[in-house]
Amino acid sequence: MSMLIAMFCEIDDFCKGFEPLYTPRLLQSGQRQRTRQTGLTLSELMTIRSSSISIAATTATSNITTPSM
Repeated sequence: MSMLIAMFCEIDDFCKGFEPLYTPRLLQSGQRQRTRQTGLTLSELMTIRSSSISIAATTATSNITTPSM
């Protein structure tokens, strides 16, 4: 299994437990709110964001050179 799929599975498992607890705690403005589904799930968005941060960190550390003595 690739690292990306493993990361998605862990994030998805977290979101399945987190979202039902989080949604009722959102602030209500008193107005009727639309709860339309987005194109991507929360776990998909978090995986994309986490993988882009991971790639950026890997790229940044690979570009660091140690000074020669």
